[in-house]
Amino acid sequence: VATKVHVAAQKAKNRDLLAKAAEAYTAYLEVFDENTKNRGDVELNYAEALYGSRQYLEAGRTYERIARGAEKPSSKLIHDALTSYQKVATNVDADPFMKLQAYEGIKTLGTFYLREDPKAKDAPEVAFLVARSYFDQGLYDDAVKQMAEYIKLFPGHANSYKAALIALDAYARREDFDGLIRAGKNLMQDERLPDPKFRAQVSKMVDGAESRRIDDVIAVASSGAEAEAKLKALATSGKASGTVAEKALFNLYVQARDRRDIEGAFTHGEAFIKANPKHANVAAITGELAKFSI
Repeated sequence: VATKVHVAAQKAKNRDLLAKAAEAYTAYLEVFDENTKNRGDVELNYAEALYGSRQYLEAGRTYERIARGAEKPSSKLIHDALTSYQKVATNVDADPFMKLQAYEGIKTLGTFYLREDPKAKDAPEVAFLVARSYFDQGLYDDAVKQMAEYIKLFPGHANSYKAALIALDAYARREDFDGLIRAGKNLMQDERLPDPKFRAQVSKMVDGAESRRIDDVIAVASSGAEAEAKLKALATSGKASGTVAEKALFNLYVQARDRRDIEGAFTHGEAFIKANPKHANVAAITGELAKFSI
């Protein structure tokens, strides 16, 4: 009966009928034990009925149970289970506890599959899904470690570039700009990630983090002297025309100008102009310095 309802529901693409088929399969599985003939087929039909009726968490559990019970894990069953768990994990309206269970399902099942068959053709995709789940859960410290391990295990794979960018995003999400800058500079030198476009993207992220660090220095420094000392360190940490040094120099000039420190204004203003002769602020700085000379 359950099979007939299932087939009819599939033909009609009827979600309610699929839910009834799942209920019928549940009744069958409760009555007949593990040794019953065709039980495996019924369990698979049950999982498909659950998935078709959008009972994704239970579908994932059922696919996972079948996969773990096999002598060798089936790649298709593993992917069906992971897809089911993803449906829950990525659903913004899903119950938080169900989302937590789905993420745990992705991590434990993915890890199981990789342990059982580390050289599987789809190992890079499964490993990336597992690593990504830490980031999606907001476990940013773990995400950084997972992504670093992924790059180590699958150097040169297309997902390695994604893993690197996600790791940097994890640093940004927890506002660890020093960590982002350090990791980004290492990634730009990593021989396993030679793509020029990738390195340019990382360079932009590093520049953005260094800019934020300057803003933080100005915002949280306990005194003007402390802020000035930190800005001077940033201004001299690299080429004066670099994005970070440029912003640090300009802020040093602005601070000196605003407190009427003429000597400081000339020192930092002239250093800025020399390093960035075509910058849009050069004309304004030149004019302000001229007024100080009067």
